[in-house]
Amino acid sequence: MPDDKNRDEGSRGEETQSQATAEQLTKLFYKTPAMIAHAEMVDAVQNSPDWSTETVCIEVSKPLLAMIDFEERAQAKEHGRAPAPTDSILALIVDNVLQEELHWHVVAPAHFQRYRNLWNRFCDEQGAPEHKIAAPGEATQEGREGPF
Repeated sequence: MPDDKNRDEGSRGEETQSQATAEQLTKLFYKTPAMIAHAEMVDAVQNSPDWSTETVCIEVSKPLLAMIDFEERAQAKEHGRAPAPTDSILALIVDNVLQEELHWHVVAPAHFQRYRNLWNRFCDEQGAPEHKIAAPGEATQEGREGPF
């Protein structure tokens, strides 16, 4: 069984080398102008001293507004309170979506297609296509999700 032992050690060595390469690529990638700008944007949002609100106008289809209204009336009735105004509910929904987007920008920029595409082009430029990230639902050569 020495062959099996050597094969296992060899595959572990390749995996370790691949991980080291991915870490090196990631460090270089975060030094690109796009990722420097991304880090600055995230930092500016997270550390903004002004979290006051601004009024904006959005268009929402009538059936979706009816759904929001229905759900709010049902919840209000269950909790013995008056229904909240639709604009307040929409503001909360939009805020929650944007908070979630900020979360993904912080923990996994590759969640967004733009950053996956930037990473994948970077990997091609670096001669490391094996480290490319597949879009959700697709598989890469090794089935990875990517290092960052």
